[in-house]
Amino acid sequence: MGVIEHNYTLEIEDLLSNANIFNNDIYMELYEEISVNFSKFSLSSHIGEIDVEINWKHVLEYVKEHLYNKYGIINYLKVENEKISYDNSWAKSCIECKMMVTKIEGRTEEALVNIMGQCLEMFFYDLFVITNLSVPGCLCFFNAKLIIGKNWIVNYRTCSSMFSHSYGISKTNKWPEIYILKLKDVIEWYKSLDIGFKQIAKARTIKAIFALLHTCKEEDITPTLLIWLAHALESLYDTPSAMISKVLKDRIFLFLEQPKENSKKKKEIESFYASRSSFVNGDFEIHHPC
Repeated sequence: MGVIEHNYTLEIEDLLSNANIFNNDIYMELYEEISVNFSKFSLSSHIGEIDVEINWKHVLEYVKEHLYNKYGIINYLKVENEKISYDNSWAKSCIECKMMVTKIEGRTEEALVNIMGQCLEMFFYDLFVITNLSVPGCLCFFNAKLIIGKNWIVNYRTCSSMFSHSYGISKTNKWPEIYILKLKDVIEWYKSLDIGFKQIAKARTIKAIFALLHTCKEEDITPTLLIWLAHALESLYDTPSAMISKVLKDRIFLFLEQPKENSKKKKEIESFYASRSSFVNGDFEIHHPC
């Protein structure tokens, strides 16, 4: 029946904008491992097996240049007619992808290209989660767009600052402790969840992951961010609708062990849930948006 083949491009600005908390070699090794694990693979979909080939050459060059470039942004400043500007091409990188699927009777080539593009869009969300769980803050898609076709561009707006910020707080407060995880272990764990191309989460862990992705799309600290974080915690710890705060505290401390400053952490969780409840129940102080 023949094969449909199409090329896609993910254009990214500031890929490493939050990659500033670990030794540069850790980031470089991670991206090299990413390129090994995700250069050639298949995605199972409702249109059959989709073969994927990703060229990481530009990203690896970009990462190496930005991690070890001793000059930094100042290198790209320009002065013309007493005006200072800079060439922002230094912040840009791209990932080139080729996807192939067997032709299906009754499906146009355009339809199959679009479906493969949707699958690729989901894959990059998965990659965002996997890599940032492995090395917090390593990969940022806040200024990323996937070019599927002439009239179809997907803007991600997914920022990794939540991961890097959480790691920083963990190191300062010593609880709960966050560690770097082996990429291969995270990949295997993520595969075991069998998320595939699900749009609606049913399982608790998948609900927490989807909620976490929504928090990464929030540009500022807002009541919406508060709700998504609460939803992630409630899903992860299977919290009942009654006595949410108490049950959540008990289950967090059971799973993560009691912190040294037990009473202080309890108050922090209570304060978090008090803010969450005041917003849900209409008691939250709402400021003018200007």
